[in-house]
Amino acid sequence: MLKKWFIPNYQNVESASVRNRYGTVASFFGIFTNILLGVMKLIIGFLSNSVTILADATNNLSDMIASIITLVGFRFSAKRPSKEHPYGYARYEYIANLFVSLFIFFIGLFFAKESFEKILHPSSLTIDLVTYLVLIVAVLVKGIQMMVYLDFGRRIDSDTLKATAMDSRNDMLSTLAILLSMIVMQVFHINIDGYTALLISFFVIYSAISLLQKALDPLIGERPS
Repeated sequence: MLKKWFIPNYQNVESASVRNRYGTVASFFGIFTNILLGVMKLIIGFLSNSVTILADATNNLSDMIASIITLVGFRFSAKRPSKEHPYGYARYEYIANLFVSLFIFFIGLFFAKESFEKILHPSSLTIDLVTYLVLIVAVLVKGIQMMVYLDFGRRIDSDTLKATAMDSRNDMLSTLAILLSMIVMQVFHINIDGYTALLISFFVIYSAISLLQKALDPLIGERPS
C-alpha cells in the first residue's frame, strides 16, 4: 500500500530515482511512527516511574533520528556521478548506516549507566491498564516497521534498510520483554525494573555492534561476488 501510494513506478527498482523514493518513504514512515511511539512511552515512563520504559522511549526517539540520517544518506547516494566521483555516491548509504550504528551504540551505553543506578537505588512503580495498552501498541507498530523496512530493503537490495529492519525487530523483542517484566512485577510484587532496563541496554549495544560491522565491511572493501 505504501509503495502504490507514494512510489510512482515502484516496480522499476533499477531506476536511481525509484530507489531514492523507496529510501525516502521508508525514512518518513520511520520518523512518524518513532515520534509517535517515543512520545507515548515517555509519558507512560514518567507516569509509571519506570526507567525501563523511559529507556525504550529514548531508543524509539533515537530510531527517529536514525531515520533522518537514513533519509539524508539516500538523498546524497542518489546524486549523479561527477568528475571527482565517477563511480557515483552510493557509498553515502553505508556512511549513513555507520552513523546510525554509532548513535544506537551510545544510546545503549547511556541507559546501561542509568539502569545500573536504578538497580542500586530502586523506586516504586505505577503500572496500570494504560501502561499495558501502550506497550502492546508499541509491539504491533514495531512489527509493522520491521516488515516495511525488510520488504523495501529486499526490493532495492539496501543494506541500510535491512539493518533498520533488524533494529525494529530488536525493538519489538525488547518492548515485548518489558511488557512481560511489567506483568511479573505486578503479579509477584518484585521490582526488577533496573535489571530489565540493563538487559535491554546490553541488547541494544550488541545489535549496534552487529550493525556497525555490517556498515564497515563494504566501506573497508569486500571480495566481489
